[in-house]
Amino acid sequence: MIVLGIETSTPAGSLSLVSEKGVLASSFYSSLHLKHSSWVISEIDHILKLSNINLPEISSIAVSTGPGSFSGIRVGYATAQGLSAGLGLPVIGVSTLDAIFHNITEKELQVCSVIDARKDRIHIALYRKQRRFGDYIACDLSDLYSLIDQETLFVGPGASVYEDRIKKRLGKMASFSHPLHNIPQATSVASLGLLAFKKERGASHLVYGYLD
Repeated sequence: MIVLGIETSTPAGSLSLVSEKGVLASSFYSSLHLKHSSWVISEIDHILKLSNINLPEISSIAVSTGPGSFSGIRVGYATAQGLSAGLGLPVIGVSTLDAIFHNITEKELQVCSVIDARKDRIHIALYRKQRRFGDYIACDLSDLYSLIDQETLFVGPGASVYEDRIKKRLGKMASFSHPLHNIPQATSVASLGLLAFKKERGASHLVYGYLD
């Protein structure tokens, strides 16, 4: 079973092929230098060749659904839907917040995945014991502090943007992941998609999670 992961919700885009045996191939780039739309299709062909996989061997497609850049999410969504229509593959939507959490290997602490929505607005999700605790939340940064009642590891692009302010307010209750873990990765999207596909055996409903 092979899943193609597509992550285009932030400027740091990526693609990955993941099977039950692990990561087969991955590719990363920055849309600051190359637009998502001009890179994704050609790079899918590239990672297929790198892994010696033919397109019909793919079992499903997992795509990040945001929150994030509307234009980036739209590119990933359109690519996934196009491949789905052409190959008859199920498409699985994966929250970018969940994908960021999946980057973390040490999960003993409560984890807060954070995406910046600009102007002191953020998207967050809290995780305890390797599961999401509660709903996805869109709120002001000032509303975050009342939600944290225990030592918490912050991760995600929003965590790096507001790190100093969170530290000042929460003190020792706040710790922060390695900067590389703040970037949502297609490997995480594909891995979560693989789990969902095995569980549901079908396509999930995709919903844009864009920033205005």
